[in-house]
Amino acid sequence: MLQVADNSSPAEAFAAARAALEALPSSRRVTADEAEAIYTMVHSAIVQGQHDAALRYLALLTFLKPTQPRYLSALALTYKLLERFQEALNVYSFLALLEPDELLHPLAVAECHLRLQQALQARALLAFVIDSSEGVAGSEKLHVRAQALLLLSTRGAVPA
Repeated sequence: MLQVADNSSPAEAFAAARAALEALPSSRRVTADEAEAIYTMVHSAIVQGQHDAALRYLALLTFLKPTQPRYLSALALTYKLLERFQEALNVYSFLALLEPDELLHPLAVAECHLRLQQALQARALLAFVIDSSEGVAGSEKLHVRAQALLLLSTRGAVPA
């Protein structure tokens, strides 16, 4: 069972939870090469438009490697391709916890909120992304996309 001190910070509590997930026996059932072979099948299925098959592979892969951002990103993308936006939002939110400095995750969460007709939540996240990416080298495209989505959301448009 996960033990977290009462006086621990949220970051410490999350780090403990992540370590507990990574210590699960399922995380050691496949080698890195085997996991990559499964991921190759995921990629092939997505490219061929076989999103349901990709989802099955990803269910296995994220069970075996529950904190691997690359696999979780593929899972979230597959949910989006299947128009299962609530599930995609949940995975992108988890990714935002795993990689708090990566602004693509809150942007993706905002996009899911927009697809779910949750404009207020989306606007709050978009404002966060815009503020956080202002003047950050390498974040120009992300910044512009967040601005465009914010503008669209104020007009009632939903991105495709």
